[in-house]
Amino acid sequence: MKKAQSLPDEIHRLKRRIEKLLHENKQLRQEAASRSRYLKNATGFRGERFVRRLLKGSIPTIRGSAHDLKVAGKLLEIKTAECRNAIKGREGGTVTKRWTWHRPLGTSGENHYHYLVLVGDIDSRYRRLYRDQDSPATGVVMFLVPRNRVKSIMRKSGAPIIQLTTDPRSQRSKGGKDIWHYEKTRKELKSKFRK
Repeated sequence: MKKAQSLPDEIHRLKRRIEKLLHENKQLRQEAASRSRYLKNATGFRGERFVRRLLKGSIPTIRGSAHDLKVAGKLLEIKTAECRNAIKGREGGTVTKRWTWHRPLGTSGENHYHYLVLVGDIDSRYRRLYRDQDSPATGVVMFLVPRNRVKSIMRKSGAPIIQLTTDPRSQRSKGGKDIWHYEKTRKELKSKFRK
C-alpha cells in the first residue's frame, strides 16, 4: 500500500523538478542570447567598457537606454570603431584607413544625450599625430562631440554614419576637418567629467 501512495508523490516531485529545469533552461537561453548580442558588437562593448572605467561612470539601468553612461550629471553616448582599410593604395602607395561609427543618433535618430564619445583604434602609422601621446597601452583615439554638433559631422547622404580617415592631415570634407577639433586625451576627458 505504501508503494502505491509514494508513486503519486514521486510523480509530483518529478513534475516540480521538470518545471524547475525548464525555468533554468529558459534563463540560460536568455543569457546566451544576450552574450551573443554582445559578441556581435564586441567592438562597441570594448569601447563602452574603456570609457566607463576611465570616467568611473554609471551605466543606464534601463535596457535600450538612449545613452551608454552617466558621468557628473551628463549623459554620454559611446561609439567605437576599428581601424579599417578604406581604399587600397596604388602599387607602391599607402593604404588609406578610416573609422566608421554607425548610428550616432541611435536607431531612431532621436537619442538624447549631452555628448557623443567616439572611440577609434589607433592607426600606428599616425600615432605621433594623435594628441594622447601617453596612451600606448590604450591604443585608442577619442573624440568628445557635443550633441548639438553631431549632425554637422555626419555623412550627408546614405546611412547615418560618421566616417573619418585615420590620418589627421588628410581630411578633405568639412565634417572630417571639424571632428579633429574634438579630439581629447584621456587626461582631458577625465578632467571634464571627474571634478
